[in-house]
Amino acid sequence: YVYNSEAHSLDVDPEKLDVYNFIKHRILSGTTCSGVCWELNRQGIQSPKGKLWSESVLYRLILNEVHLGRVVYGKTSGGLHKKRKAAPFKVIPRENWIVVENAHPAIKTPEEHAEIVTLLESRRIQPKHARRGTYLLSGLLHCGKCGYSLQFQPKPNGRTLVKKCQKTDAFGNCCGNRGIELEHVEKAVMESLREHEAELLKTPVETNESDFPTEHLLHTKERELESLRDGVNRLKDLFVMGDVNKAEYKTRLERLKDLIVKKENEYEQLKESLDGCSPLIHAERLQLIDELKASWTTAIDVKERNRLMKLIIERIEYRRNWDDIDIHVKFR
Repeated sequence: YVYNSEAHSLDVDPEKLDVYNFIKHRILSGTTCSGVCWELNRQGIQSPKGKLWSESVLYRLILNEVHLGRVVYGKTSGGLHKKRKAAPFKVIPRENWIVVENAHPAIKTPEEHAEIVTLLESRRIQPKHARRGTYLLSGLLHCGKCGYSLQFQPKPNGRTLVKKCQKTDAFGNCCGNRGIELEHVEKAVMESLREHEAELLKTPVETNESDFPTEHLLHTKERELESLRDGVNRLKDLFVMGDVNKAEYKTRLERLKDLIVKKENEYEQLKESLDGCSPLIHAERLQLIDELKASWTTAIDVKERNRLMKLIIERIEYRRNWDDIDIHVKFR
């Protein structure tokens, strides 16, 4: 639409309508939001703000009830302005909204809107707690080509596969870093761990007690940071799905960002305090490596081994070009 200032209403923009109808028909034919975004970006069609299309932008556009010819008032009350005094921000229940029908020409029918809602809801992933530490390298293995976190797939034969990287760009091009059996990656990681242990053993270690914070405290801070960053991703999912409006999303996002900055500062301060006690750090690393090796001959489950692994390793990058395989382990 374009705003008609004389009539104080909305008029249909024929050029934008062509793009909208293309989107609507593709969604109704079963194409996913991401798939439609790829098609639009490949054709050089820009989003309403003149940028590449993203799934969240298209999702909000195709569900917008303005396109039914209606205007909705009273979705929220109050304000979130930091300097201007206002009543507390509040989201109003839908049954209390003020809806004006036939306020401008409709560009989709109620039947089309209902079908779009049903289609998108059917694809919606219900929120659930992510499985943590299910595999030895859970949360550690990343694609060496694009940096995307890699996933695992159990096979009927009892083995586990590192899945091909599924990351796609704005045009739908898949990274495609080829998969491999997890066992081969684990062997390479354990070999790197043995080499790392040998390097640590070359460094003299003092056994005197120290009052400096330990790496266990550092890891605690890292887990707190990881939890906050996961919170940002969960909030983005809620926003994309329409469970959180734009104003609430911005407020909660700013709060999370402030907490992340605060926690990062605490982490850096703790890290600096550890810089002056490197012998103790080496001793703790060697102790953790011993605990990890011992876990293979005891009844410790894979989640505990994964926790120990994360205390020692920061990141593992895996890249494969046909039979040329490169696995790089970054130790803490």
